[in-house]
Amino acid sequence: GWQWNQEGRNTCIPYQKAANRVRKIGTWSTAESDGIMYIWHDVDGREPLYEVPSVFDLFPGCGSANDYHEPAEAGRFESAALPIHPQYAAENGVDFAHFKYVHRADEIPTVVHREFGEYDFKTELALHFKRRGADGEFELVEGRTRASLLGLGLGYSYADGVGAICSLTAVTPVDDERSIVRFSAWASKEDGQDDARVTKRQRNAIGQLEADI
Repeated sequence: GWQWNQEGRNTCIPYQKAANRVRKIGTWSTAESDGIMYIWHDVDGREPLYEVPSVFDLFPGCGSANDYHEPAEAGRFESAALPIHPQYAAENGVDFAHFKYVHRADEIPTVVHREFGEYDFKTELALHFKRRGADGEFELVEGRTRASLLGLGLGYSYADGVGAICSLTAVTPVDDERSIVRFSAWASKEDGQDDARVTKRQRNAIGQLEADI
């Protein structure tokens, strides 16, 4: 097909020698991070107001991409067009009580830290959950959930306790009433865990998102 450069100018037409120097198409500001492509849209035509981060640079102590399994098919989710406002990610991130009533946590988390920036909002929550120990008995473990909400529709998180999950929630409006929700989950590499266990952890993370929406 026809080929275009980053300014929207035609550079090649396969069936003729010369490019079309008159035709021009619209262009979009794009970025790539962690294998995710982002496209910036602004109704006023402004350039991006902030940089797209790597989820692994947002949370001290979470490790690097090499410490995690790629999301692959098991760790990715895309919804149909749903009646969800683009700021769903932001509103969900500040509704601390829903951990107990939506995600079936044993308690409402304690807010450890919160920080407001010009275009972002960061939180850190502490909560206890149960896990089955080697002796078969349940034990109480403290976990932390850290979130970084960027712009209108991006939500990054890092949850640790028994293993760790880094995730990205992206909400894209498709019309005046509906949005598409996309989600990616990176599961930490843990000794003794086979592919089936990694897949289960990623699917569990997606299950938490589905409980939200």
